[in-house]
Amino acid sequence: MDFIGLQMLVTVKDPPGVRVKGTVSEVTPGQSLVLSNVFHLGSSKWIPRLTLEPNNIVDLAEYKDEVTPETFTAPDAPLQAPKKRNRRARPNKALKNGTAEDASLEASLPQGGRGKGWRQTPMLQSTSSFQPFKALKRNGKAGNGVLDNGWASEDVTEEMGEFDFEGELAKFDKQTIFNQMQKDDLVEESDRLVSHNRKAKPGTAGGKNYHHTENVLDIPAATPKMANDFWDSETDDAALGPERLSGRDVRSSQSMRRTDSNRPNAGKRSQSRKASASGIPPTSRANLASQPGFYLVPSQRRAEPVSALQMLNLENIAANEIGLTEDMMTENAGRGIAAISHTSSIIVVLAGNNKSGIRAVAAARHLGNKGVSVLVCVVGIERERDLLEDMRQQVRIFKNLGGRIHNKIELFEQLRKTSHSSSATVTLIIDALLGLAISFEELRTGDQATVYELIEWANRNEAFTLAVDVPTGIDPSTGKVSIIDGGRLYVKPRYVVAMGAPKRGLLEAMAPPLRPSEEGNPKSLSAPAADNDDWKLFIIDIGLGAAVWKKAGTKLRRGIDFDDKWVLEMRYQGATGQGEEPDY
Repeated sequence: MDFIGLQMLVTVKDPPGVRVKGTVSEVTPGQSLVLSNVFHLGSSKWIPRLTLEPNNIVDLAEYKDEVTPETFTAPDAPLQAPKKRNRRARPNKALKNGTAEDASLEASLPQGGRGKGWRQTPMLQSTSSFQPFKALKRNGKAGNGVLDNGWASEDVTEEMGEFDFEGELAKFDKQTIFNQMQKDDLVEESDRLVSHNRKAKPGTAGGKNYHHTENVLDIPAATPKMANDFWDSETDDAALGPERLSGRDVRSSQSMRRTDSNRPNAGKRSQSRKASASGIPPTSRANLASQPGFYLVPSQRRAEPVSALQMLNLENIAANEIGLTEDMMTENAGRGIAAISHTSSIIVVLAGNNKSGIRAVAAARHLGNKGVSVLVCVVGIERERDLLEDMRQQVRIFKNLGGRIHNKIELFEQLRKTSHSSSATVTLIIDALLGLAISFEELRTGDQATVYELIEWANRNEAFTLAVDVPTGIDPSTGKVSIIDGGRLYVKPRYVVAMGAPKRGLLEAMAPPLRPSEEGNPKSLSAPAADNDDWKLFIIDIGLGAAVWKKAGTKLRRGIDFDDKWVLEMRYQGATGQGEEPDY
């Protein structure tokens, strides 16, 4: 007999006297009985599935529903004719509160047994908690209190005070926010939507011709661009933007520039980036001279700075899309640093657990291969497992070539032993303690103390210091100096070597911004972190070609042009308003 699907009543042995009811879903002879949708008859507990063994079954019987005896059902009452409703009669008060509807609803529900086969309850049921707007309005006119039904129908304006617009606006420093937005806005006027949608003046043939109020010889001078605009290039500085041609739309101005470049007298405007500064129009030359910036030596081409985030983006594109790995860029950077500092006899390398520190250790390896005595100190070398993978690789290669990595205590002990010998005097210190991605406050407490002591030692030492990218203690994006214990803490270098492109923080540190003075003067020059005559600047080619800059989507399509050299010297030129004359 097939028991699958039958409802069975089972009396189990353990626990004793327990009876369960369920549907047979699986039977394994001599092994198990599986019930589904199981009910415990004693406690009415429901179990979705229950497996019983044969030795645990006392009794097994098919469960059948008890058939209730048919009882006499009274015939339905005859339908009564509906009474005519008096429209003028006022409804009962109970109807307003919904009690009459509830009473009629309860009366219509069947008390027991089966129904007639159709729905016994209405589709829509009224609720007393719902108060229509007309009823609320009528109750309010009558002076009756509104029912406490959870709706916020009371007059909340009685508890609400007047809003203090003046006081709240005083808490918001709009000027600071607007200044920050203007500083961060690097979009040119010609690239804005308002320039593209500019309507041509009447009588200019859609912007192709000059208006009768315009003069061909009265082209307005180029407006100076922001000093921190990374997206500018030498070609952009030498060309007149489309926003300066009044009465023309952008597309017409661009087509005119392409047409003018083919004319014999348009040579200066169409010169390439490699053109000398003498080919720049006088208006653009004056604008460049009014902005502080870096210039390559001897080509005198302007080198636009980049932020730390933009440099990280360029290196990621080079590694992931071009195939220029981090090891390749590290080797290029290390050899460039070694080429600048190979003339020194004894060099101390202060490296942190960052990308700049990795490149500094690679430079120490190149210097050691050339016979230079190098002392390398890596912050956190005691916890070598916590170091970056690239740092561990450079440390391992340096040790395999016969080098030794010191911690702070070992470095100072080694310097103390050699301090009595004049031939063992340190002549150069390479600073790569923090790098571009980490600040002093983000270090561990122990590493902060180590970096603090190494910075103080480097500043007290008579040897020159070479900083990688940005001196330690100066923010690579803003140029702000770290304030520790109420004093300015940063390495004071003699040389600064930029990797691939100069960093914006270096420019900000060398170009003092105008800030409000506390003595009452409207504006005063704050003291810069660097003395412009003491810092000698270099830039190293780490392999970022024009393809990387183009993929990054910048206007500086070719990046820094190194010509036929791997290392170039840079010079800083301040704004002409600070007392410096442009040098071309």
